[in-house]
Amino acid sequence: MIVAFPEAEDTNSMTCLARRVLLLASLSKLNDGIWQKLQKLLGERGSNGVNFQDRIDSAHRGWYEDVSNALTETQLKSADWLLTKSTGSPEGQIRSRIQSLLESLEIECEVDYRTPGASGSCDMYLPRRRTIIETKRLGLADRPYEPQPHESPKQQLERYLRDEINYELRSLDFDEHADRDWTGIVTDGRLWHVWKYQHSSTIRDTEVAADFQPRSPRELVNSLKGFVAGELVGREWVPADISIVFEPSLLGLRDIFAELDSDKHSNTNTKFSLWAEMMTTSSMIPEANFARARLFVSHSFLVALARGVIHTLRNPRELPNEQDVLSDGFVAWIVDSHSGRSWAKELFQEISRYEWRRRPGDVLRSLYEHIVGAEDRKAFGEFYTPDWLAELVVQSVCDDTWCSDSIRQAAVAHRGRHELKGVGVLDPTCGSGTFLYHAARRLAAHSAMGNHSDADKASIVCSLVHGIDVHPVAAEIARATLLRALPATPPFGNESLRIYEGDTLLATGSEDRNTLFEASASEIRIHTPRGRQVNLPLAFIERPEFADDLRRIVLSALQKNGVPDDVLEGLGASDRSAIENCYLSLVEIIQDEGNSVWTWYIWNVTGPYLLSRKKVNRIVANPPWVKMSNIQAVQRKRVLEAFAKQDDMLLWHGGHQAPHFDIAQLFIKRCRQLYLSDTASDKAAWVVKKAALKAGNWKKFRHWQAGVLTQTLDLEDLQPFGGGDARRSCVLFEQSSIEGFNSARLVAESIEGRPQASESLERAWQMISLTLGPDGIEQGESEFLDENDEPLFRQGATITPKVLSVVTRCGGDRKSRSVRVRTEASAKGAWKSIGIREGEVSETWLRPLIASNSVWPFALRPNIEVEAIVPVDNQQRLSHVQAGTCNFWKELDYIYREYKGKGRNTPKTLLDRLDYSSTLTNQLS
Repeated sequence: MIVAFPEAEDTNSMTCLARRVLLLASLSKLNDGIWQKLQKLLGERGSNGVNFQDRIDSAHRGWYEDVSNALTETQLKSADWLLTKSTGSPEGQIRSRIQSLLESLEIECEVDYRTPGASGSCDMYLPRRRTIIETKRLGLADRPYEPQPHESPKQQLERYLRDEINYELRSLDFDEHADRDWTGIVTDGRLWHVWKYQHSSTIRDTEVAADFQPRSPRELVNSLKGFVAGELVGREWVPADISIVFEPSLLGLRDIFAELDSDKHSNTNTKFSLWAEMMTTSSMIPEANFARARLFVSHSFLVALARGVIHTLRNPRELPNEQDVLSDGFVAWIVDSHSGRSWAKELFQEISRYEWRRRPGDVLRSLYEHIVGAEDRKAFGEFYTPDWLAELVVQSVCDDTWCSDSIRQAAVAHRGRHELKGVGVLDPTCGSGTFLYHAARRLAAHSAMGNHSDADKASIVCSLVHGIDVHPVAAEIARATLLRALPATPPFGNESLRIYEGDTLLATGSEDRNTLFEASASEIRIHTPRGRQVNLPLAFIERPEFADDLRRIVLSALQKNGVPDDVLEGLGASDRSAIENCYLSLVEIIQDEGNSVWTWYIWNVTGPYLLSRKKVNRIVANPPWVKMSNIQAVQRKRVLEAFAKQDDMLLWHGGHQAPHFDIAQLFIKRCRQLYLSDTASDKAAWVVKKAALKAGNWKKFRHWQAGVLTQTLDLEDLQPFGGGDARRSCVLFEQSSIEGFNSARLVAESIEGRPQASESLERAWQMISLTLGPDGIEQGESEFLDENDEPLFRQGATITPKVLSVVTRCGGDRKSRSVRVRTEASAKGAWKSIGIREGEVSETWLRPLIASNSVWPFALRPNIEVEAIVPVDNQQRLSHVQAGTCNFWKELDYIYREYKGKGRNTPKTLLDRLDYSSTLTNQLS
């Protein structure tokens, strides 16, 4: 590095030099050694009594002030707009400009932040800075002490502050930060009122700024920085998109799995098998072994993260023991190796850095959607509900009256320590727990909670909020999501969180059962991957202490200590004998199939059955968006089809409608039967495809649902689940409706952009409007179906590849009845290199082809004469023999074999390709 020194060593030039050196050092990112040598060199250049080190220090201060006082273009524009151009602008636009200004200053800001109490949403909250900002339209901040109309802006501000202060006073996370004051601001962007408040339950304010109107953008920026300055409080809030933080951990776990030795792989087999069975039951497992292994690792990572979040929420100051957290369930393979335990320790350390409860919304959903690609989620029928939509549905179904009554009944049951039956809200396909999160937040913040302690509030909410999902990852994530919504940790561990991994439909039977469990009048039979069976008496699993007793029995089976005596207390002779036999079965199973999973597995798969006996009186759900044709597991497809045909379901559409049968309608009717206390009057809401409103395969469902359907909400314009087929969605409200809208049919329309997935309902209402929808058009009987609902016409065979089979005539020989034909060039993939081919074929082989470009609505296009080559014999049947006699066909077939796909199921010859799945044979017959 070359430094040019000035000739004159006067004070000004030396100071100028020092500033240049400082800037150079900053830009070059000099290491400490070079920096020290530079300082020494500059010190030696000092003369005339000038202490150059002092000049360095002075220059550093001046340079820092110059840099810190410089406004970026974003800061300048935002501040200037607030001071000069905000006239007539709506409050939301003023708030956006303030948010932009704060973010340009690297000050995190939450907009429309829902406070922990029942006070609603404040306009802006600055995490870790104990600052709340209430924004007003220009002119409404002039008199902060006057009501507008019910309360003044300052009273509104202090209502939110009181919620936040009380929350932090109750939390152990914040007891070391009692010295930082709170800041409250009321502003329209041009006029600012600022107060400071002590961190105390008694609200006392000190006025900092009144009617303050900055004279320049620089003054506004510097004043705003001063208002919110101070040491940050608490831990960093978890980012809204946590995939950025945790994706490296996933990559590390994949490396560990790939490096497992044969012994470790053997120990993992049982865990993998149980995971695979639950995935098969959910119709959500890839066929390829490589894809299965990759998904298994991804799911293991998601479960490990969810459990780490749960531990951090329960014990924010204590790092978890990785063995304790991950030794139960299919993720136990992680802690079977030293590298896995080290990985888990690092993951939990990263998790513990963050505050997980304060960030609003379902933050874990974004990570799942990032790790499991959109195509896979579409194939699985997984379309996770946006926060704003879940909040709207919960608010409509779990109305104020229900909240008050349910909280009162749950509080009585909590005091008496007895199980609450027939009351609660259930999401039977809970996914990552978005509905559960908003139901819990609504209940916890409801005025009916009164002065219950946070711990009691958490227990009451947990007794009312239930979830089920057959996906072995979803339920684990949902538990973490639900815990994030609670004001405190419930007292009885994971058993307090009534979220189960199991088959919501309880689709079991002696012949077509899945491998999870079977239920009888007196017992539940659990099946293992290797065909063993564990029988548990109902009297045992219905006891409140079932989870703890089950864990102790499994542990005793591992250690071969016998059944603990107190577990058998209170049971009849037959049930005591059944528990003894259960213990003996577990001893054999653990010895042959491994440990680590059985408590987790049995507790989860029995959960839905127990819930079906207990009942709830509210359901909110987004059932799987899966058509019958998309289900790859043949056994599962057969079970669901049998269910749809049952006398108490009667939903099945056979014939051409069978592949399009949407299993969501099966979920809805089955869940009402299994879980609602009063199927005639209890409320529910379902987010489904818009096809439910008019498609033919939903016709029987609509006829059944007519007795309970109150309102439908068309969401197509908002596209809450993205584009493609998913854009067409709706909500079916049963015995319920959106508050303030009594119409049977509503349509949601965008008026200011579409709400993002994490948007709050309060913000979403500013972006959408609800209008009266048209009457539904019921699909009538088709003239193209016979009396058995079978089509009178079939769809024609798909002729592909067209580049080899679609031709136009270009000559012929009447005597030999041969025709000269020319193929067409293709612009697709490798086929475009083939070019145009000419040759002769028998005239009897040419068949007219009607393609999409051959038709107008209700008519054929004129002058479109294309034909396909179809090698047939004298009886007009496809013939490989006849095809082998034609040189031109053999040329085309040779080209096909060279360019066809390499897949195992790819047809081997061109004629086989044309007759794929016998569609051409069927058409000719």
